Amino acid sequence: MSIDLSNKSSYEILGVREYSTNSEITERYKELKAKYSEERFLPGEAGNDAAAMLEAVEEAYREIMTERKADGFGEKPKEEEIPNKEADSEPTYRDVDELIKAGKLDEAQRALDSYDNRLAEWHYLQAVVYYKKNWGHECKKQMEIAMAKDPDNAKYKTTYEKLCKEMEYKNKNFYSSGNAADGGNGRPNKDFDPYERQMGGDDCLDSCLRCLACNMLLNCCCNCR
Repeated sequence: MSIDLSNKSSYEILGVREYSTNSEITERYKELKAKYSEERFLPGEAGNDAAAMLEAVEEAYREIMTERKADGFGEKPKEEEIPNKEADSEPTYRDVDELIKAGKLDEAQRALDSYDNRLAEWHYLQAVVYYKKNWGHECKKQMEIAMAKDPDNAKYKTTYEKLCKEMEYKNKNFYSSGNAADGGNGRPNKDFDPYERQMGGDDCLDSCLRCLACNMLLNCCCNCR
């Protein structure tokens, strides 16, 4: 298994807080179970990882609920067991995902900036934010970091391949039209970024491709957990 869960608590494996209600934990468990039950049939290492994660999720859920039952933990935790949310307010990846889908990119960026531990999914979400801002090269760099941290993730690979194809298309189209940043001789300026140019006219297909790729990024983002 390429994902190391040895130092993670049961709550961390499920991606919930210790003060989450039983119903919230159960809902999260069902989501993860459905996700990994489907992904375990993927070919190669991806399927093996999903099968291992499914087992870990089920084990974590059993452990949490058994412990809560023994402690008499009801639907909601006792008041003294709830930590100060102002001091423990790091958003979840799902929170960031929702902000991106709502078009609140500045809020999504602030949420990402609040993370201390930046896993592969953090860099993937950062890539989505950069893409939405038309920062193509920065998006590409973040995708490369995400793949380096989780090289067997099929979602990252597919997204990266589509992004590279789009950037290649933009560069080819831009230079062939004689609009290169240095006057058309094929050598872009140091800070040239094909995503920064205005689109219109003959760039209609270009714009459509970017929209399709953006939808793919966000669709992947929604299924990442």
